[in-house]
Amino acid sequence: MQRAPLLAITSCYKTASTNCLSVVAGALPLDLEVRRIVQKDKHRQGECTLANMRERLKTS
Repeated sequence: MQRAPLLAITSCYKTASTNCLSVVAGALPLDLEVRRIVQKDKHRQGECTLANMRERLKTS
């Protein structure tokens, strides 16, 4: 799902690994990008505070 756009962006050969393509393109892997966007949205809505994050770390 992510490989074809990364190949187009970087103009690399098809034999390049997907991980390398992400690094060369400066893009996060798709799952991490989704997590980043969700976390940013939660922070914007005030659902994610430093106290909440510390509490989650304690329970993990």
